[in-house]
Amino acid sequence: MTAMNFDIGIWWHWLFIAGATLGSAFNACRVFFSAYDASRNPFHLPFLQFFFELAGSFAGWMSLWYLLPLVFACTGADCDFNFFWRGVLLLTVSALGIFGQIPGVLNHLADGVSRLLTPAS
Repeated sequence: MTAMNFDIGIWWHWLFIAGATLGSAFNACRVFFSAYDASRNPFHLPFLQFFFELAGSFAGWMSLWYLLPLVFACTGADCDFNFFWRGVLLLTVSALGIFGQIPGVLNHLADGVSRLLTPAS
């Protein structure tokens, strides 16, 4: 399994990843704050939410950057397709990160774990 190396010396790799990450993070914050109820939680920091979205978007775009060459290498007729769970995990991280869902998924996961650990009354 070979994948495109993210070469630090190639400027357009950085430009593409940075532009895509910033665009996805701004869009995710725009969607988040359009439905945000400030009266419920007035202490939420937009700055912090932006960096959550930025980190999630970066993880998503980097996952896609790793997976795309694998897909392009398997477009020919002589492709030997190998299913691997790591690819499914990376595809999931990629989709969640690009669409701005990683912070919400992590919040729901933490909420679910705390509910499992809290004794029922």
